[in-house]
Amino acid sequence: MTTDTARSSPSVTWQVGPIVLSGLAARMARGVSWNLIGSVFNQGSTFLVNVVLAQTWGLYAFGQYAVVQSTITAVIYVAQLATGYTATRYVAQFRTADPVRAGRLLALCTAVTVAMSFVAAMLLVAASATMSRVVFHDVGLQWPFYVAALVIVPGVLNAFMMGALVGLEGYDELGKAGIASGVLYIIFCTGGALSFGLDGAIAGLAASAAAQSLLLARGFRRELRRQGIRLRWDTLWQERGVLFRFAIPATLGGMVAMPGIWVANAILASRGGGFDQVGLFAAANTFRAAVLFLPGIVNSVGLSLLNNQHGLGDERGYRRTYWTNLGVNAGAATMAGAAVLLLAPWLLALFGREFHGASRVMMVLMVATIAEASCIALVQPLQTQDRVWLVFAAVILPCYTILVSLAWLVTPTLGAVGLAVAYVAGWGFAILSAAVLVRMFGVWGRPSSSRGVVA
Repeated sequence: MTTDTARSSPSVTWQVGPIVLSGLAARMARGVSWNLIGSVFNQGSTFLVNVVLAQTWGLYAFGQYAVVQSTITAVIYVAQLATGYTATRYVAQFRTADPVRAGRLLALCTAVTVAMSFVAAMLLVAASATMSRVVFHDVGLQWPFYVAALVIVPGVLNAFMMGALVGLEGYDELGKAGIASGVLYIIFCTGGALSFGLDGAIAGLAASAAAQSLLLARGFRRELRRQGIRLRWDTLWQERGVLFRFAIPATLGGMVAMPGIWVANAILASRGGGFDQVGLFAAANTFRAAVLFLPGIVNSVGLSLLNNQHGLGDERGYRRTYWTNLGVNAGAATMAGAAVLLLAPWLLALFGREFHGASRVMMVLMVATIAEASCIALVQPLQTQDRVWLVFAAVILPCYTILVSLAWLVTPTLGAVGLAVAYVAGWGFAILSAAVLVRMFGVWGRPSSSRGVVA
């Protein structure tokens, strides 16, 4: 493989064997390749650890682990205030056209990320006793929740730095960090679980998250030097308009999405059959994450390229990138979902005989997963046009309102299958709403307005 001539320039070449690509195709291929490598190690390590813990602990204890892990994910998602997503959006747009502004935006996002990470960790500690006793009716979860607070600060920082590296198109740094952190995750998490049980597994999560932070920080600094971008701490507040126009509505989407998923899991635990049903859904949900794997990578690269083309005023390149991204996402999710359903008996056997009942959950959940992957790609033009408030109000909020409401109604009778049905209903509405909005506002929108001052 060969690397690009300069990340800040749209003139890029990328070679894989005898195939030589240039321009947008090369940038897409380069980004997807490095992201794929890093994500294989990250997602692959998560899958491997889940299989080991399920085999070692059984259904009930694995369900407890899934609850704590989903809590960590929800807190990190909300606490970052969409700074990683915001960095991808605006750094991609301005790193070429206005590097000084890109430096101000990155400084602002860094300051917000650090402050919110510590606030979130302290709030989780304060809420641990109440959550374990009142929400999950299991006081044994209190100490694992305390340990989980150690994951929050590095986890929030990691989410921001990964978003920033995507915006900078620093995919090689992202990929290298993913390789190392994936290996460390397996070592720390399985080692902690086998030695100290649930508490040890969560402590392993904290150790691997801290190691990932160090790796990403080193790559982030290298990429900034490579592109000649300096963090502008003295003038960062000039970009406060970005917080209100993009970061806050994007954060509200996260505050609905991840807590919505968490609440749905809590409903399943308390009303739908206890931790056994949570364990079944967690096993099926592992393959939902696997199906979203490649679409997530392509979407991440596509969003960065779309915003860069928008900033340069390249309508033709923008449209080509958008339709390619949407087609690849829908096709990849459909093929991966079909493969998972065909292989379901053998895949679930990896978790143990107790998890055989997850096959029906998986079948329903795959329908929702295809809709989710397609919807995320579909709404990208609205995000580059800064219509994030509209996406929140018309797509995200209804999606998770339907998901949680239906989970409350059907999980008492259908258990984990009912939660999967709720996912289908929520994402089914979301993709229909997104299609209507893109039809209304168009793919290209009005680039002159989005390229103006954001303050």
